[in-house]
Amino acid sequence: MGPEALDVSREDFKARLKPYRGEIKGVLTRSEFVAGIGNAYADEILWWARIHPFRKKTSLTPDEVDRLYDGMRACLLDATAKGRAEMGENIHLKRQR
Repeated sequence: MGPEALDVSREDFKARLKPYRGEIKGVLTRSEFVAGIGNAYADEILWWARIHPFRKKTSLTPDEVDRLYDGMRACLLDATAKGRAEMGENIHLKRQR
């Protein structure tokens, strides 16, 4: 399993992304790439970065890779903040529906 997504620097993100050749959504959800990005977060990240989920990783421009990294951080930090606001000091407990 790869490192937690929010623990990855921009440079490490680019280096970890290099060996992959498939569709970018599939790359994002591979736990060997980074941990913590599931199907729903991958969709949000790609929407934020304005990248179609079925684009091949090899077709991404350097600017798109930067947007992808920025989108990953923005989406995950936003989700974390919303979770903390909702759960308060009980963030460690299982969410009740």
